[in-house]
Amino acid sequence: MHRKNAIRADQDTSSGPERVGTEKLPETGGRMDDLEAPPLTEIPTWPVSEAERYVLSGEWAVGGLGRIFDASDRRLDRRVAIKQLIRSGADAEARFIREALITARLQHPSIVPIYDLGHDSAGKPFYAMKMISGRTLAELAGEKSSVEERYALIPLVIAVADAIAYAHQQGIVHRDLKPSNVMIGDFGETLVIDWGVAVDLHSRASRAAPSSPYDIAVAGLTTQGAVIGTPEYMAPEQARGEPVDERADIYALGAILYFVFCQAPPFQGKTSHEVLSKVLGDLPVPVRQRQPGIPTELEAVVSHAMARDPAQRYASARQMSEDLKRFLSGQLVSAYRYPTTVRLWRWTKRHRLPLAFTVVLVAMAAISATRIIRERNFANHQWRIAEEQRHVAETRRDELILAQATSWLERDPTAAIAWLKQYPAKPDNWHKAAEIASDALSRGIARHVFNHRSEITDVAISPDGRRFASAGKDKLIRIWDLQSGREIETIRQEAVMSSIAFSPDASLLAFGGRDKKVWVWSAQNKSQRVLGAHEANIYQLAFLPGGDRVASVADDGSVGFWDLASGASRVRREHRGRLYALAFSPKARDAQECLDILGQLGASAVHHTVLRARHGRGLVVPRGPRQSSRANPAGLTAREVEVLGLIAEGLSYAEVADRLVLSEKTVGHHVSSVLRKLGEPTRSRAVATALRLGIIPPK
Repeated sequence: MHRKNAIRADQDTSSGPERVGTEKLPETGGRMDDLEAPPLTEIPTWPVSEAERYVLSGEWAVGGLGRIFDASDRRLDRRVAIKQLIRSGADAEARFIREALITARLQHPSIVPIYDLGHDSAGKPFYAMKMISGRTLAELAGEKSSVEERYALIPLVIAVADAIAYAHQQGIVHRDLKPSNVMIGDFGETLVIDWGVAVDLHSRASRAAPSSPYDIAVAGLTTQGAVIGTPEYMAPEQARGEPVDERADIYALGAILYFVFCQAPPFQGKTSHEVLSKVLGDLPVPVRQRQPGIPTELEAVVSHAMARDPAQRYASARQMSEDLKRFLSGQLVSAYRYPTTVRLWRWTKRHRLPLAFTVVLVAMAAISATRIIRERNFANHQWRIAEEQRHVAETRRDELILAQATSWLERDPTAAIAWLKQYPAKPDNWHKAAEIASDALSRGIARHVFNHRSEITDVAISPDGRRFASAGKDKLIRIWDLQSGREIETIRQEAVMSSIAFSPDASLLAFGGRDKKVWVWSAQNKSQRVLGAHEANIYQLAFLPGGDRVASVADDGSVGFWDLASGASRVRREHRGRLYALAFSPKARDAQECLDILGQLGASAVHHTVLRARHGRGLVVPRGPRQSSRANPAGLTAREVEVLGLIAEGLSYAEVADRLVLSEKTVGHHVSSVLRKLGEPTRSRAVATALRLGIIPPK
């Protein structure tokens, strides 16, 4: 098949510029002759479509190669477009199939998706695709009368550039980009259509012989010297019939942008020969000359994309898309070489708020320079005064720290060391702190601080000095290793334990409290057992010197003796009032002989602390308040003094009762007795009188 001077419009709509099909430009003028595509050895075939799957409703558009029908897909119940080949011959059929295969490979939102490819019952090839309804970019551009209105079309050109960038990534070059091949849908979607003359760079470069239906379809359709495309938007190298690459599409993108703003293609003529001659020999009229008011940056983008030398164009369609996006956002575009003044003005405009703020700051600094100097001098003077005051304050602080550390030496050497930790080490005063530290060490300081994590009711140290036990209101008894300070055992009880005691050999731990029971815990097998019980809360326990018996004291004045081996017990009520202390002679042999009750109600009590015999043989764990050795003229009992002392510390009845393991009613009776004996109407006045008489120590 040989055609002379054939001009074909192979597009999906009948409007738009004409496209040259396989034209060759002579070297020295004359007419253009078509080059026939080499014959194909095989045309790939597809199965005949199922009968009545597609129902055609009517012709939608017609072009030089095929026509498009509005159709319905019965299988999937959707509206589709069916394109049928209307030209005959192997070359036309191959081009038709090639267009379908290339378009089907491109999966992009701006490229029409292909649904199906096959032959109808008459043997004619067809393919089904998405039905598009809308207008072409050429039609939209023709409706925009002002430059400002045409700015709204730039995002559409960006969408086309993004779609072409995707196609280039797949190795496909469109070769026929023009405004009439860009459809704008009813919902604003942008679609690039008519891939009939697209070329697959990968297929042409990587395989010399066809080996698949796709290769067979595209083989031999582009030859050296062939002119493919629409002249008005054709790159110079494409017009010369040279092999083209992605940069030919970039030229066409620039020509489309040229058309959008000038409403005319870069080159025009009465015939395609005339247009091709201008493409090869002339330069397009500058955009700003055709359409005054176009920004120079936009003209630079068009000129850069349409450079005659492909090496001078954008390296990719993505770069052109990014430049257009920067133009719309007011940023600098890479295609335009800005003068220094323009760059400075744009930078100032873009950073006008920080720049204005800087100018204001500079003005304020210039106006207040003298004041700043004066304020600086005043600040230096104040700084010197502050330094002197800081030095005086630090000296006073150091003196107070030394005074506090010295005052704590007698009461708690460990607390004295804690105060010294706050003392700054200076060459001129370190010896004072060293003297106090040496004195505290000689008195003995705590090696460990044990945190029971609740209020402690009693403590005990094993006679061998290796373990330490504490009982608290959390109903736990904790045993600690005195050497390492590590907690080694935790004993859980159902009630608060008020008293704990180690046996002479430290193998047993006795405890009792609000559950009225006497318990013994064995360190050897980690078990506990009940020896017996009182009728009242237990508040004092002690092992007899032999370690074979445990003595206990309850709130009702009863004293119990419990034999560890036989389990025998004896409970005696030795006093009518409450007992405050229990002590055994280290040499005692018999329980009756060693019973010694101290601190009976009504007697003047003295303060007792936990005492242990030097060799761990005897044990005294008395209870009672710290009381001055001076006379008690009001005749207050030890318990009354203890209650009054806690009231003076600001504790409530409930807190006093909890601290002394009493009921709130009992605390109230003690307070009433104190008021009566001191002859005072209120607790505050009773506290003041007791402090004045020395009955309770000052806070």
